[in-house]
Amino acid sequence: MYCPSCKRWEITQFDSFCSWCRTKLVDFGASFNVDHLCVGDIAPDTLTLTLTHTGCVGTIRVERIDSPETWLKPRIEQVADLFLQVGKDIEVPVEVDLLTPTDDYHEVRVVITSDVGGSREAVLEVTPRPATGPRSSRANLFPAGLINAPTIDWSLTFTSTSSTYSTRYEEADRSRQLSTRERCW
Repeated sequence: MYCPSCKRWEITQFDSFCSWCRTKLVDFGASFNVDHLCVGDIAPDTLTLTLTHTGCVGTIRVERIDSPETWLKPRIEQVADLFLQVGKDIEVPVEVDLLTPTDDYHEVRVVITSDVGGSREAVLEVTPRPATGPRSSRANLFPAGLINAPTIDWSLTFTSTSSTYSTRYEEADRSRQLSTRERCW
C-alpha cells in the first residue's frame, strides 16, 4: 500500500507519517452525536462521544478521556475495548445532568489522550433555552382575541455597506399585515 496523498511512499504497519510528503497516516477524530444542548432540559437518551480512526494504518490506544465539568461524565467503563482500528469507530456513552449548571453558557471541551501523541478535543455547547414570543411589555396584559388589543411590533433592520433595509411586521386583531411604509430598497 502506498501513501494516499503522494502515492510514492510505500507504507508499512509501523509508519505514522509518510516520509515523502509528511502526511499523517495514523490519526483520529472525536465528536459528539449532538453539538448543542440547553440548560435545564431533560438529558437526551443517547449522548455519545464518537472516536473515529481517520488514518490509513495502525492501531490507536485511547489512554484517557477527561471532562472539565462534573455534570458531563464519559462512561469509558462501559466500552469493552479502547483500541481504535483503521476504519472503525468507538462510541463512548456520556452521562449528562443539565439541571446542575448554574450559569448560562458552557462550551465543554472533552480531551481525549492517546498513544499517537498529542490530544484531541470534542466540543459540546450548553446554552440557555431561547426565549420565544413577542418582546412587548404590554403583550401579556391582553389575551389573544381582544378586539382593542394593542399592536405588537417586531422590527428588524439589516445594514450593509451600500444601504439599509428595514422591514416591519405588525400583528393586530387576528390579522397580519406587512407594512411597506418603512421599507427601503
